[in-house]
Amino acid sequence: MRRNTGRALAIVLIATTLHTCAQATLPPGGPPDAVAPQLLRVAPESGSVRAQLRDVVFQFDEVVSERPSAGATLAQVVFISPSSGEAEVRWRRSSLAVRPRGGWRENTTYVVTLLPGVVDLRGNARDSTTILVFSTGDSIPNTRFTGVVFDWLRAAPAPRALVQARPADDSTLVYYAEADSVGRFLLPFLAPGTYIVRAIIDGNRNRALDPRELWDTVRVTLRDAASAEFYAFANDSAPPRISSVTVVDSLTLRVALDGPVSPTVALAGIADVFTPDSVPLAVTRVVPWATMSAERAERDRVRRDSVERADTSSVARAARDRRLRDSLNRAAAIADSAARDSTPRTPAPRASRPALVTEIGIQLGAPPVPGTTYRVRLRLTGVLGGERDALSSFSRARPDSTPPAVRRDTATGRR
Repeated sequence: MRRNTGRALAIVLIATTLHTCAQATLPPGGPPDAVAPQLLRVAPESGSVRAQLRDVVFQFDEVVSERPSAGATLAQVVFISPSSGEAEVRWRRSSLAVRPRGGWRENTTYVVTLLPGVVDLRGNARDSTTILVFSTGDSIPNTRFTGVVFDWLRAAPAPRALVQARPADDSTLVYYAEADSVGRFLLPFLAPGTYIVRAIIDGNRNRALDPRELWDTVRVTLRDAASAEFYAFANDSAPPRISSVTVVDSLTLRVALDGPVSPTVALAGIADVFTPDSVPLAVTRVVPWATMSAERAERDRVRRDSVERADTSSVARAARDRRLRDSLNRAAAIADSAARDSTPRTPAPRASRPALVTEIGIQLGAPPVPGTTYRVRLRLTGVLGGERDALSSFSRARPDSTPPAVRRDTATGRR
């Protein structure tokens, strides 16, 4: 009787425990929080002059994490400009205390930028940028230096490029800015003077120039406002070599280089092609491969259009009509979307220089003999100067000598 009673009590206890565990309850700490940390105040106030401080303090409305979403350390979400190195950032639960290594200089205007990436303990990240401007001197200069950073290899804007400005008379001080998503940047409140400004495509985001990273430098004299374009490239002083030679067709060669040459250097006359007996083969044209490729694509398009227009069958006419309707519908949809979208948009900047040349197209005056090895010599000039005779070889494949497949009539078995 006692054993049965004890067993019944155990079953009731287990059932009660399982029922309790199955009930939905809120996690410890209150209801779910989906709001990113909100900035309550910043000290000193933006626009302050004669500031005397130890730290810039960003105060949030809740405890924030010591590890941001946008980097390994909190120092990676803070820009101090000017600065002599990475910012010192100390975590104080619901606030961040920021200062440059070596402390604040006298009579200097500072721009402190808090980038997106600060998160709370539940992983909610700030997606906004906060900028603080103050001076340890008597005034804040009303100056601005703006510009655009381009990747010169692609002649396209370089998003999030790093910009560093050093006073020509003080190499220990560096002003920083980060370009936006289309390569534009702003360096405000610089003291009037001459600066050496460097733009870096900072691939590893360590705010420093590393080997093989693309960069460009401009010397700027700033009085009240100035602007410049930067064309970042791998500043290798050695001219390139030939990586490969491809026979595109019977009269066209595509030559790939292991580095760029300037698009302003005339390519006409830099190429020689020789037979095995050192007899020169006629070269009629040398241009960037991008130019030659675009011309070939346009010729192919025109040829296709001509063939299609020559086809007057009902199927061909229906296909042309369908493509025309599709094109008109797409144009109307784009125009309608643009009319509904009232958001002001600034067009992305366009490079005023053509892209660096890393591939060259060579047009021959006569087709090379299949199966014969030829030599190519290019007299190449590097972007930073210097010349080199680059050599390589190629051969045109022999025509396929395999006899055509024999087809049989499956009904009669005859060839």
